[in-house]
Amino acid sequence: MLNLLPIPGLDGYAIIEPYLSPETRNTADKIKPWGMLGVIVILQLAPLRDRFFDLVLWLYDLSGAPRILYSLGYSFFQFLALRPRVRRRSASMISSLTSKLA
Repeated sequence: MLNLLPIPGLDGYAIIEPYLSPETRNTADKIKPWGMLGVIVILQLAPLRDRFFDLVLWLYDLSGAPRILYSLGYSFFQFLALRPRVRRRSASMISSLTSKLA
């Protein structure tokens, strides 16, 4: 979903770029290298992040796919939340695996 946004530097922008005026393309070329970084920074703001994922869930529901698959995929990517409890547990799992391999 993120990569389809029409923001310079993302694939969504590349889709519309041929239809833009040369002036618009020249201006957008200056911010292309920062497009994805800007999206990541903006999505750190809770209200924008919540609205974005509400939109994603709405589009997912339109597809007719089972909601359980969405929940399962969402749970796989919870590591992005960087919860301290998860980091401690991950660190202990890594240390136990390292000791077993040694």
